[in-house]
Amino acid sequence: MPVRREEVLEVLMRGLAAADPEGAVRRRASRLGAASLRVLAFGKAACRMASGAAAALGDRVEEGLVIVPRGYPCGDLGGMRILEGTHPLPSPENVRASEEARGLVGRVREDEVLLVLISGGGSALLEVPKEGVGVEEEAALVGELMRRGADVREINAVRKHLSEVKGGQLLRGFRGRACVSLIVSDVVGNPIDAIASGPTAPDPTTYSDALGVLRRYGLLERFPGAARLLERGARGELGETLKPGDPVFSRVVNEVVLDNRPALAAAAAAARGLGYRAQVLTDSMEGEAREVGRFLGSLAARGARRAQLAGGETTVTVLGGGRGGRNQELALGAALQVRRLGMAARAGVGALATDGVDGNSPAAGAALGSEDIASMDEDGARAALRESDSYGFLGRAGLAVVTGPTGTNVNDLAVVLVRG
Repeated sequence: MPVRREEVLEVLMRGLAAADPEGAVRRRASRLGAASLRVLAFGKAACRMASGAAAALGDRVEEGLVIVPRGYPCGDLGGMRILEGTHPLPSPENVRASEEARGLVGRVREDEVLLVLISGGGSALLEVPKEGVGVEEEAALVGELMRRGADVREINAVRKHLSEVKGGQLLRGFRGRACVSLIVSDVVGNPIDAIASGPTAPDPTTYSDALGVLRRYGLLERFPGAARLLERGARGELGETLKPGDPVFSRVVNEVVLDNRPALAAAAAAARGLGYRAQVLTDSMEGEAREVGRFLGSLAARGARRAQLAGGETTVTVLGGGRGGRNQELALGAALQVRRLGMAARAGVGALATDGVDGNSPAAGAALGSEDIASMDEDGARAALRESDSYGFLGRAGLAVVTGPTGTNVNDLAVVLVRG
C-alpha cells in the first residue's frame, strides 16, 4: 500500500503546530511575581513569545522591545516596540536595534526584573561587534563558516568573541533585582550558552577556542580583522566573555521553556492516528544532511506500518551554487535510499525546518509520498545534491513545503512512513 504525500505533510504540520512559543511563555511568565518588569525579546519566535508575555503580565510591563527578522508578522504586543533586523547575517540595522536593547537593559532599576525572551535567530539579530571588526566582516565570516559546514557551537564560539553582547555580555553592568530569561531552543541538547550565543548565560569558550575555529577552516588570512582581534584576546590583551562564577549570574535564571520534544510527540501522535506504529528515534539528530537522510531512508526496510521520527539539526557542506537547505537535502537523501532498497511503493519521507526557512531557499523543507519517490528522476536528484540545488529539483517537482515564517524555531523534524 502506498504512502500518500498528504500523510507525510499531516505528520509534519501537526508537529509544527505543537511548537507553540506563545503558550509556553504565557504559562511560565504568569508565575513571575515582580510588580514591574522590562521585557526584551529577540529571535525568530520573538513576536509570539512577547505576545505570551504581554498576555500574562499585562500592565506590569514597564517597557518592552522586540527585535525580529524583517518581514516577520507581529500583532498587538501590548505597546512593546518592534524593531526589525536581518537574518541569517547581521547588518548595521541589527547593530542599531541591539544598541537600543542595551539601553533597555541599562534602564532596569534595582527593584525591577528584566524578562528576556530568547529564540533561535537571536545570534544575528542581537549584535554589537567589538571595536576593530566591522559588522560586514563578521557577517562574511559567519556566512563562510556556514558554507563550510561549521556547526553551531563552532560558529557561536567565534560570534561570542567578536561581540559586546553575546556570551553573557548583555548583562555586563546589569543593576536589576533579577533577570529571567525564557528560551525557545533551536540547538541540539539545549545548551543555554549556545542558544542565540548565550547573551545572558556564562560562556565556557575562550578567545583561543574561537581562534582555533578560524584556523581549522583556513580563514585566518581571509578575515584579518577578526583574526587580529581573536589573537589579541588569546594573548590576554582583551577582556573575556562572562564566565561561570561571575557575580551577576547569582541574579539570573535561564530556563528553556520549549524545545523540539513537544513537536516530536505531536508528530508521533498524528502518525498513530493515521494507523502507523510511531517511534521517536532521537531529538538530537546531527550530521551531514544527505548522509542522515540516507540512514533514515534505510529504516524503511524495518517493517510495515511504521513511522520513524527524528528531530535535531543537520549541516550541509555546500558543493555548488544552487538553492536548497538541510531539510531538502535530507529528504532527497532519504528518498534515494528508499528507492535503492526497493521500498518506493510503500514509503514516504519528509523533513521540515520549524522556523519555515530551509537554507537559502523559500521552502521550509520537503515531503514525498510513495508515488513521488517511485517516479523521481534519480539522476536529477543526485545531480541536485552535487550542485547543492535541492530546492531547484524539489520545487520544480512540486515537492517542496513552503510555510513562510512560522514564528517558532525548535530545530528540524524528519519522518519516514512505511505502509504494509
